[in-house]
Amino acid sequence: MPTIWFDVTTILAWQRPPTGVVRVEAEVFKRLAASGRSDVKFCRYDKAARGYFESPPSDALATLERNSTGKKVAAAPSTVKRLADGANDLLKRTPLPVYRRIDALQKRSEPVLREALHRLRETNKSMKAMRQRKAPTAAPLFARGDVLVSAGLDWDFKDLDVLYELKRSIGFKVVLFCYDLIPVLLPHACRTEVADVFPRYYADVAWSADTVLCISKSSQRDFEGFVREIGAPLPKTGLVHLGSTLDTPPATKGVDHLVRGPFILFVSTLERRKNHEVLYRALVRLSQQGKPVPTLVFVGMQGWGVDDLMNDLKRDPRVRSKIVLLHHVKDDDLAALYRHASFTVFPSLYEGWGLPVAESMAHGRFCLSSNTSSLPEVGGELVEYLDPWDVNAWAERMAYFVANPGEVAKRERAIVERFKPTPWDETATTVLNAALALQG
Repeated sequence: MPTIWFDVTTILAWQRPPTGVVRVEAEVFKRLAASGRSDVKFCRYDKAARGYFESPPSDALATLERNSTGKKVAAAPSTVKRLADGANDLLKRTPLPVYRRIDALQKRSEPVLREALHRLRETNKSMKAMRQRKAPTAAPLFARGDVLVSAGLDWDFKDLDVLYELKRSIGFKVVLFCYDLIPVLLPHACRTEVADVFPRYYADVAWSADTVLCISKSSQRDFEGFVREIGAPLPKTGLVHLGSTLDTPPATKGVDHLVRGPFILFVSTLERRKNHEVLYRALVRLSQQGKPVPTLVFVGMQGWGVDDLMNDLKRDPRVRSKIVLLHHVKDDDLAALYRHASFTVFPSLYEGWGLPVAESMAHGRFCLSSNTSSLPEVGGELVEYLDPWDVNAWAERMAYFVANPGEVAKRERAIVERFKPTPWDETATTVLNAALALQG
């Protein structure tokens, strides 16, 4: 009997509560693992061996259980960091005249040190590439007629050139995901190294996949347009709706240990594309106008391109007491935050889907969202949409809904009556059916 292999590499590599792409892989995995199907097995990719290996579901389940505590796994400090910390501690005790001379020497030495560090890193990359080219490919795990499904962070943890060669030599089928083409379409909103690899990554997806599951019509259009533009073969594409429910205990839990008083909730990694900046500026605008400034709760780990913003959030006396930053929030706490929020906001510049908008409505909460990309697909007529760049509009509408809880309640009654959340079981079924259609 042909086997459906579900890849759990991302789950096994992750060390925090699952969010975004990681949540998708985790939620689909849990349902496939619980299905009891004898034709469904699990695998992981090993970059050093350049091959796939079977992975018992207990390994991924244990990883998810460990990560659900919300505690970040801290790596042991490196020797360099320990030495640097010791040197900094010593400098704090150094007399000022001596410190100034050391500081001047350090500044003169920094360019040389940076160049040396750069050369070391480049040498390490070259050596790593040589080792990988010489490393033997692991014995094939798959057989002709099997189907491999991968829904994770493949651009980080996989080598699609290896997958392509295995597929070509053995004859199994492949289902891959397209979440978004943001690094291709908006390279300025991503880290340079991410923007540099994504065009090649999606070209590899086009060559390697038999079916590509897209999480919105927007991402499907983007993917198909990109593949046609570069002249790669276009695999079959399909839509998969992401689940919008959280697996949490039904009992209501308070949020006093996280935030006190009324608050507006924004769930997202803190990075440039998510556009926390417009909310910060909106609060400043309200402060300047002498209007009440609501409390904003940002839930998400810090990402790329927000160092200056984070400094502003912590130091700006006009709003620093009004912005609460929460990182590594457990699912039960996140569900409680949704339930207790006055309403939610999502000003992202571009999304492949926009899971927090759907999660907000699944918890019966009204959302103010930007009007870009896939977001109108998520919220339909139940969400109010704003230009993501319009600071005045965000300030005005947040202030309006804070001052008019009756209007928020009206919007939420409509959500409860008309919004139908997608259960993760449905997402997993769509993925399974896409694989079954390729079996044989």
